[in-house]
Amino acid sequence: MQPSDSMPDVPPAPRQLPQPEDFPESGPNALGAVGSRAGARLLDLLIAAAPLVLVYIAAVTVAARDSGAAPEDAVPPAWALALALAFAVGYETISLALGGATLFMRVFGLRVARYTDGRRPTWEQAFLRTLVPWTAVALVLPWVGLVGIGGAFGAAGVVYLTSLYNPLRRGVHDIAGGTIVIRTR
Repeated sequence: MQPSDSMPDVPPAPRQLPQPEDFPESGPNALGAVGSRAGARLLDLLIAAAPLVLVYIAAVTVAARDSGAAPEDAVPPAWALALALAFAVGYETISLALGGATLFMRVFGLRVARYTDGRRPTWEQAFLRTLVPWTAVALVLPWVGLVGIGGAFGAAGVVYLTSLYNPLRRGVHDIAGGTIVIRTR
C-alpha cells in the first residue's frame, strides 16, 4: 500500500531498553552480582586509590612541615589532589573504554557494557561512569582531611550503593555513563 496525503506518517517504534527479565539468571550476560561488583571495586581501589592516598599523605606532610601546622590541620596544595584524582580517573576510564573492564572486574568475571546495546562503552561513557564516584571523593576529601580519608571513600561508596535499589543493578554512576555491569562467565 502506498502512503497517501491522507495517511499520517507513523514513526517507527522506539527501541526497547533492556529490562531485568531480558538477562539470564546466571552465566554470561547475566547481571553482575552485587558481591562480585563490590569485591572487584575494593580491589581496584588498591590500584586506583593507592596513588591518591600516597600523594595526599605526602602533600599533607609537606604542607604541615612548611606551615608548621599539625598534619591534621595542614591543607595540601590543590595540584596534589588533582594529580592523584587524574590518575584514578584515567586508570578506570582507559580500562573501561579499551577493554570494557578494570583488572579486578576481569578477575571477578565482570564487564561494563553500554546499556542500550551491550557493546563496550565509548570513551565518553567510560569517563562519565568513572567521574561520578571520584567526584564524590574529591568533594569530600578536602573537608575530612587525612584523618577522615575513609569518609571520602565512603562518599564514593554511597554512589555505588545506589545500585542496590535499581532492578538492573545500575547505580548513579552507571546511569550517568549509560552503562550496565554484566557477567562474562
